[in-house]
Amino acid sequence: LGFTPAAQDNLAAMEIFVVGAVAGATAKSITAPLDRIRLLYQVSPAQWSVSASYQLAKTIVRQAGAEALWKGHTATLWRVVPFAGLQFTFYDLTSRQLRRELMVREGHLLNSTPELTSTLVATTSGAVAAGGATLVTYPLDVVRTRMIVEMGTQSVY
Repeated sequence: LGFTPAAQDNLAAMEIFVVGAVAGATAKSITAPLDRIRLLYQVSPAQWSVSASYQLAKTIVRQAGAEALWKGHTATLWRVVPFAGLQFTFYDLTSRQLRRELMVREGHLLNSTPELTSTLVATTSGAVAAGGATLVTYPLDVVRTRMIVEMGTQSVY
């Protein structure tokens, strides 16, 4: 729709954060039922299989309604929204800064080995983004896990 990489460089950090947060929330909301089933298998001695997972999903829907497949999802979003927003922001800002630094200090490197430079920028930016977002949101992950485990003691589904 007319969006170019150059236009991406003009986005403010808050805009990047919002885009990342919305993307993360959307992706997690779509996959929430799968995550719920996975989590139930992680805390139970039952053996996992595709057919058993399907049967468990049907049982949950029959006994507690379809919305039960999203139980605990609010706690998940409390972690995912800031994590995804920060990850997008850290990645974008780091890659912008690295590209600028490499152009200024190592202009010949960018011209002679663009694939290596691109890989170096992407790898470094990804590491900074994942590490930074994890470091900042780790306490939210601990709270989310405790909430889900405590919910698990009240009701199976």
